Amino acid sequence: METGGLFSRTIPRFPSLPYPLISSMKPAGFRRRYIALLLDITVLEILGLLLSRTFLNQAGMDMGSMLIKVAMGRVHEGNTLPLLIVGGFLQMILVCAYFVVFTGVSGQTPGKKLMKIQVRMENGQPANLRAAAIRSIPGYLLSTVTLGLGFLLALTDPRQQALHDRIAETRVFIV
Repeated sequence: METGGLFSRTIPRFPSLPYPLISSMKPAGFRRRYIALLLDITVLEILGLLLSRTFLNQAGMDMGSMLIKVAMGRVHEGNTLPLLIVGGFLQMILVCAYFVVFTGVSGQTPGKKLMKIQVRMENGQPANLRAAAIRSIPGYLLSTVTLGLGFLLALTDPRQQALHDRIAETRVFIV
């Protein structure tokens, strides 16, 4: 309550909500979410190629010779296998960091930003790093190892939540 001078009346102050009301937010549909994911995968592929090329150059190899060795089944020659293992591990870290950081900080990866959608908690609050980590690491893994059925769950779910959304208690909304 706020009061003024001698002749002023009492003005009630209502606290403003720090986040929009969930009832006023429109869930993002499957198509929009899928396109956002494809855009993010494209960005990650480009980043992954740059990372691989840099990593291989530091190890004294080039991308072409590595691909030839892999295609011919000669991964046990020289340092090819260790490079593949370390490179794969670095790629995995890149993918996890990409989804966790972008989603945890702003609720939007670059793909989601282009598609004008945002990840939020089920109650409408902004997603946090913990929810983003749960959603992105075990959540995406489970949605993927179910042959993609975890992603397709968003098509039939009344709240349009995929498996990873349910695990992390998040939803995706149009912004």
